[in-house]
This record gives sequence, structure tokens and C-alpha cells, in this order.
Amino acid sequence: MAECIRLVYSGCGNAIEAWSDGNPFYLDEAGNKVYAYHPDHLELDKCIANDEPHYCLSCGVESNIDSRLTTR
Repeated sequence: MAECIRLVYSGCGNAIEAWSDGNPFYLDEAGNKVYAYHPDHLELDKCIANDEPHYCLSCGVESNIDSRLTTR
């Protein structure tokens, strides 16, 4: 079972939640991301990547970064 981790920033009180199994997804026929979570194993088998939650400390924007992207 997935575990939710809640990170709270002590300076401002903002928080972000991340799941231990991330945000796994696959692409539908139109190329849109479809998220699949435990315990839906049939959907999880279709997953090709994972969105990883990030929180910008400069502007406070929450976003997901596609695990298929590489940083250099």
C-alpha cells in the first residue's frame, strides 16, 4: 500500500504531499496522461513513467516533473 508523505515548510507553513509510489501514468489514445494508483493493478501495468512532485521555494508553485525528462 502506498504511503503519503506530507512535507511542511517551517518558515512559511506551506506543505506538499508526495506518495511513496509517486504519480504513475500512461498515455491514452489522444496522448493525454492518465494516472493510475494502487491497488488498480490493471491500470498500473500500462504505466510508462512517473510524475514527481516539486515545490518551487522561490515562487511557491507546485508542479509535477515527468520522470521521462532528463536534467543535465
